[in-house]
Amino acid sequence: MSALPASPIGGQLYQLLPEVYRERDKSGDLARYLQGAGELLDGLHATLAQRLDDHFPETCQDWLIPYFAELLDVAMRSPEPAGQRAEVANAIAWRQRKGTASVTETIAEAVGLMEAELQEGWRRVARTPRGAAVLAMRLDAACVFAAFPLEADGKYRLYIEPVPRLDTGDKDRDVNAMVAAYTQQLERWVRLYPDQYLWQHRRWRRRPDGTLEDQ
Repeated sequence: MSALPASPIGGQLYQLLPEVYRERDKSGDLARYLQGAGELLDGLHATLAQRLDDHFPETCQDWLIPYFAELLDVAMRSPEPAGQRAEVANAIAWRQRKGTASVTETIAEAVGLMEAELQEGWRRVARTPRGAAVLAMRLDAACVFAAFPLEADGKYRLYIEPVPRLDTGDKDRDVNAMVAAYTQQLERWVRLYPDQYLWQHRRWRRRPDGTLEDQ
C-alpha cells in the first residue's frame, strides 16, 4: 500500500477505497491520482468555505468590512480590522442598549483594543485606562496617587495618597474598584486646584449631543 496523499480530501478519498485496491497500489499511481483530484477539491472546498465566511462580519475578508458598515450605517472609528469587525458585528446590539455606561465601556474596549473602565466625573463621561490597576494587582504592588500643586505661599508641595484596593478574588471587580478609586482622587484634586490642572490629551474630545460645554 502506498503512502496517503498529502491533500486532506485526497487522503479521505484514498481511505474510503476498499482495502483491496489500496493493497494493490504498489506503484502509488492511484494515490498520486487522488492527490491531484484532492488538490482541486481542496481548492473548491476552501472557496466555498470563504464564501460562507464572507456572509458574516466576524469572519469575512478585511476588504468586505466597509460594505457591512455601509449596509448597517456604521461610522467606523477603529483603525484596526479587529476593532472594525467588533463595531459592525455589534452595531445593532449596541444601539439597542442606548448608550448606557456599560455599553459605552464595551465600545471603548472593542474599538480601542484595550481594557477600559468608564467612570462618570465632572458631570461628563470619560474613559479611563486600567493599566496601572492591572499592573498593581498582577505584581501585588501598592498603587499611589501623587499631586504636586502650587500653594498660596508660592511653594510647591507633594502629596502622596494610597489608592484603596480590594482583594475579593474577583480580578475584574478588584481592578474596576481601584480604577474608580483613583479616578475619584483625581477629580477631588482637580476640584481643589482647577486652575492648575492641564489635560495632556483631549479627554472629552467626543461628547454626545446635549452634554455640558467645558467650564
